[in-house]
Amino acid sequence: MNTLFPDASADSDGIEFPSKPPLSSERRKKTLLWILALAICVAVSREMGIISLEYLTLNSSSRIDIKSSTTYWEDGIQRFTSKTNQKEITTTTETSKIGFDFPPGPDPEIDASITKRLADKKHIDILQLWSKISGPYSWPIFKDGKCEFSVVFGARSPGGKYFKGELTGVTDFNIKWVCSRRKMRGLLGEQIGIQILNAIESNVRD
Repeated sequence: MNTLFPDASADSDGIEFPSKPPLSSERRKKTLLWILALAICVAVSREMGIISLEYLTLNSSSRIDIKSSTTYWEDGIQRFTSKTNQKEITTTTETSKIGFDFPPGPDPEIDASITKRLADKKHIDILQLWSKISGPYSWPIFKDGKCEFSVVFGARSPGGKYFKGELTGVTDFNIKWVCSRRKMRGLLGEQIGIQILNAIESNVRD
């Protein structure tokens, strides 16, 4: 039957209604492009620190070698002592956060996070600090890699002796679930800073 509507369907009363045209492939493409653009915006905003969208478990295993020495006077005699120590530390951190931080804070770096962790310790002087991250840590869900670091320090023991030393270490890490590179650097720097602090304090005892 010829009608004004090319695609019409009849109901039980014999009245014909136009049928809805199927969703065109062009419209589907536009919808997918909008979804992709939104996902990219969220990912970029998360990496910049504007959006906090984290749900992760950080496992790390560190090996630290530390050498220190001190010269002091005892009973009118100048004495010299040197110490060598090795530590292996395994830690697990779980954290999650959803929210907005605007304007975002400065991009965290490993060296800055370590320095911040040690800044309140008046008995420790950081003379030189170096770190380097390597490995396939750019994936949004699973990140693996290692962080090598070295510290030249001075530290005063509870008894007043002043030690000079050098510390080198490497931390192997893996992160599961949702974590940005920004969050990864902040957490690694905090963990390594605590480990360095413990290594120094355990080595400069009288």
